Amino acid sequence: MAIPSSLLRDRVVVITGASQGIGRGIALGCAQAGARVVVHHLGTEAALQDARSLLQEIERIASTRQGDEVDAGTAAAAAAAIEVGGDISDPATADRIVAAALAAYGRIDGLVSNAGICPFYSFLDIPHAAWEKTRSVNLDGAFYVVQAVARQMSQQQEPKGGSIVAVSSISALAGGGQQACVSADFLFLSLSTPDPL
Repeated sequence: MAIPSSLLRDRVVVITGASQGIGRGIALGCAQAGARVVVHHLGTEAALQDARSLLQEIERIASTRQGDEVDAGTAAAAAAAIEVGGDISDPATADRIVAAALAAYGRIDGLVSNAGICPFYSFLDIPHAAWEKTRSVNLDGAFYVVQAVARQMSQQQEPKGGSIVAVSSISALAGGGQQACVSADFLFLSLSTPDPL
């Protein structure tokens, strides 16, 4: 199914964990729908290369999108996408993401909190360091970025607010083999309900 090229026209969408996999697909879909995309990645050299490749794809989409009526002056004023690297489990990364989006585009209209990891261990063999890292990325990282973006959305002038989507895992509903770390984190996220903005 084709995505309408004006569905997200002139909207600014932040996607965490966007350099690969599901996040990359979401970023491309948002670009096809006309959004300006903030591509978050881990910040390693490999992730940066993946993010740069994605930015090139997004720029191609923006320049060839058929039927897009974005004003040429507006299109020239801002890139179709920017990248921001950093470990999402560090609260400073969420602040950098918001700051980069504001510097490039002046606002944030949407967030897809997608970054996550899934180490595979049986429950009895999970090293404490793996448990801590999984929790800090999947749970703390999601909290930090959602809070930072929601704060920005609540302070924007017009239009106020925005949309936040949290990507979870089927492990929140039904555990899988050697996924005990992830099942616990995503179950907690599924049960947590944020206050309205």
